Amino acid sequence: MDLLEEFQAIFRQAEGRLVGEGYYGVWEGFPFSAHIENARAPGEISFFFRVPVTLERRLFKELKREMPKGCRLLAAPNASYRLLCNGRALRRCTRSLSSVLNSLTRGLRRAGAAPSDVCPICRQGGCDAYADVSGYTAVHRSCVEAMLEDRRSKAERSLTSGSYVTGFIGALLGGLVACVPTLLAYWAGWLVGYLYMLIPLGAYYGYKLFRGKMNRGAFVSTCIVSVLHLFTIEQIIFYFYVHNYYGIWPSILDTVRLYIEKMTLPDILADMWMSALFMGLGLWFSWSAIRRTAYSDLGSANSIRSTLMNKRENPWET
Repeated sequence: MDLLEEFQAIFRQAEGRLVGEGYYGVWEGFPFSAHIENARAPGEISFFFRVPVTLERRLFKELKREMPKGCRLLAAPNASYRLLCNGRALRRCTRSLSSVLNSLTRGLRRAGAAPSDVCPICRQGGCDAYADVSGYTAVHRSCVEAMLEDRRSKAERSLTSGSYVTGFIGALLGGLVACVPTLLAYWAGWLVGYLYMLIPLGAYYGYKLFRGKMNRGAFVSTCIVSVLHLFTIEQIIFYFYVHNYYGIWPSILDTVRLYIEKMTLPDILADMWMSALFMGLGLWFSWSAIRRTAYSDLGSANSIRSTLMNKRENPWET
């Protein structure tokens, strides 16, 4: 039996829970999550065990040495430990997956890292469930439900409250402020292309500051304002070029008309491609920030709720 087959057999016997691409269960009283890193036989699987304390370096090294060839024990965030098992190497040393997990859990207990019964939300004992709260761990079902309801309420308020109008005004002002470093650098004779990525960031934070609706409209407004300010900077630079060349202070409308008449599309593209490239990078950063807002909060809440499992539901619990 290869690694993947053994894992599936263990998982079926345990009646664990599959959520998305993550597997959740309890082994010898230790809640764990698992991810299949390589689904091609003989396979590779990662197990994550969250424990109540961080192991001393000496004890951690001893536990690492106890793992057979093909299994690597690594420290992970939030007092968690990752066990990476390679099916090919594990098969060569004739160790079963269950024996490796037994060795790990026994070693954790021996090192003083027995499974915690303290809820990470309220910091009280007497947990009655498990959930993935920065790692799969014992929790109070009521605490998780209250936390998720609060998160859902805040996310829905963020999606429904606010105004596109005030948000767009804020994006205009925030983007305009972000244009200042680019213009100052241009007049100082510096290379300014990379500063264009500040414009989408300024527009997004301006939109957020002026309480725009934090849904996909935030990114649409950020895109529109960023492109608008890209051409705004181009017109400002062209205005001062005309001023310096002719020694006059022309009308802005006249310089805009002159720009349209004299500049061909290839000229515009050649002049602005690098600025547009860095602005695109700024838009990507902005989109990453927007994705972490209400929609991602709702998605995270739903994912946590999917991992919530009563202790009595899991036959591995003793």
